[in-house]
Amino acid sequence: MKKIFGLIAICIVLMVGSTYFTKDHENEITIYTSQESEDIDYMIKDFHEKYPDIKVNIIKGSTGNITAKLLLEKENPQADFIWNLDVASVLRLEEEGILAEYAPNGLENVDPKFYDSKNETPKWVGTTIETVVMIVNKMEAEKKGLPIPESFEDLANPIYKGNVVMPDPVSSGTGYLAVNSWLQTKGEEEGWKFIDSINDNIKYYTTSGSAPAKSTGIGEQVVGITFDKSSIRIAGEVPEVETIYPKEGLPWTVNACSLLNKKEIKEEAKIFYEWVLSKETLEKYRDVRLLTSLKGSKPAEEVPSNFREMLGTNDLYWGATNKARICDEWKARYSEN
Repeated sequence: MKKIFGLIAICIVLMVGSTYFTKDHENEITIYTSQESEDIDYMIKDFHEKYPDIKVNIIKGSTGNITAKLLLEKENPQADFIWNLDVASVLRLEEEGILAEYAPNGLENVDPKFYDSKNETPKWVGTTIETVVMIVNKMEAEKKGLPIPESFEDLANPIYKGNVVMPDPVSSGTGYLAVNSWLQTKGEEEGWKFIDSINDNIKYYTTSGSAPAKSTGIGEQVVGITFDKSSIRIAGEVPEVETIYPKEGLPWTVNACSLLNKKEIKEEAKIFYEWVLSKETLEKYRDVRLLTSLKGSKPAEEVPSNFREMLGTNDLYWGATNKARICDEWKARYSEN
């Protein structure tokens, strides 16, 4: 039943404009995205106001479903544009030849750290950054006599045994971000030793990146390793909860955009791409995300002013290339625990 639901969810079409579909498909583009519906609604209004003659079909689904759909349609792409899909999936699509090379106007606005550096003409450009943080229930910590952790390293201390929850990296992108960051920062041999010590203290693993924030918020444990926006939202609602930005650096990823590699790339799709990368649009994204790829832009007010400098080590290509191997190693080590 869950599999059927996933297939249905991918076919939801969000329509913009009263004359959405046209028989001849002129001035019409199809966009695939894994963004939250409320973020799409908030951002797309601006595009429609600026370009009322361009009809936009938006197909929304989970990252996995959208990626699978694009792979299935490889020989006959149905979409014109990928809008904010996790870069690990985008890099997989790049390997399959699904993405088009294109240097849009507005690329000069983007920090080079957040777009395709492997190809002379980029095949993808990032827009928003997501990170992994710790969420702490201070009341529960006080009850159990536990100090407030300042780093992921602190969570390896046996005093936290049974008091930490994190997402499973096999099922959760947030969980994988954390593991990927630890392995890149420490090197694989020392990284796995560190993960062993963290695993000893884990109460349970979740399938969702936001679930640890929710369970920590209601006091099920002291610490959750979680998605940044989830922690900040819960901390804003529950006075006993605090977001901790680990001092060794934040695991992070970027949501990326790309044109599909089709025989004929529509001018309207290029217009949409350039709207996405405009300074105005990237600044507006701060209303729904904490940090954007815009050069020199300030982070959202909810986070420290040096949030950009808090980002840890992340070779995006290494993380994508080694994901399957790392997840297999994780399952071999911990799936029976």
